[in-house]
Amino acid sequence: MNFLSLLAMGSGHNQGQQGREPQKLDNAFNKLKDFFPSMTPDIIMDVLLLNDGALEPSIDHLLQLASSESDLLKASESGQSRAKTWDEKEDEKSPPPSPTSP
Repeated sequence: MNFLSLLAMGSGHNQGQQGREPQKLDNAFNKLKDFFPSMTPDIIMDVLLLNDGALEPSIDHLLQLASSESDLLKASESGQSRAKTWDEKEDEKSPPPSPTSP
C-alpha cells in the first residue's frame, strides 16, 4: 500500500465510499496530475478526496481553480491593481476634510 492509499483511507473524506478501492484513487490522482501539471499534488488530492475519488467532478473543480488562477495571473501581468477594499472605496466617495482654523 502506498502513501496516497494510506492518505485516502485515513482522511475521513471518503467514509461514504467504502467500496472505493485505493488503486482507483491512485489512478485518478495520477491522471489528474497529468491533466493539471501546474497544480500542487496536495490541491489535487484534496479535490479528489472531497469528490469521494470521482474523476469527473474533480476535473470540473480543478478546471475552475485553474481558470481562477489564470485570471489572477493575467491581471497581475497586465498591471491591474488589486481590488480596492471597502475603506478605500469609501475614501474616494467622501470629500477631503476641510482645514479647520485655530
